[in-house]
Amino acid sequence: ASAAKTLSAPEEADLLFCVAAAEAAARDYDKAVAYLEAMLRQQVDAAVGKELTAEAFEEYAAYHDRLVFRSDFRPGPFSYAVRRDRDAFPDGTVSIASAAKKEPIRTFARDATETTSPFTFAIGAATFVTFDGPRYAHAYVA
Repeated sequence: ASAAKTLSAPEEADLLFCVAAAEAAARDYDKAVAYLEAMLRQQVDAAVGKELTAEAFEEYAAYHDRLVFRSDFRPGPFSYAVRRDRDAFPDGTVSIASAAKKEPIRTFARDATETTSPFTFAIGAATFVTFDGPRYAHAYVA
């Protein structure tokens, strides 16, 4: 073996010691984080009285919204009727449903109707779509 490809014994020992120490530190760090997560989860479960799931947290958020916001400002379901004109019976609905519960998501909504003039745009050379009625701005917090 050539001298350029081999390490001397003290350098090799130092390198092995550093690698082993880094490996042990990483393992200890992983165990410490896992222990802290388990301890916090156990304390939260004990305080709440049950294991928290995403659905349970969503229920809590809805309850909290009822306490914090007046009824005019609470998040509501994103599900709206679609009509040909204001006085017509709904032709369908537009909604955004959550993947987990298959229910409409809850959004903050604000009336953004500035004028009563219809909103029109072209979808082809001779075809136009006209929107009339109230307009809303929505905000969703996941």
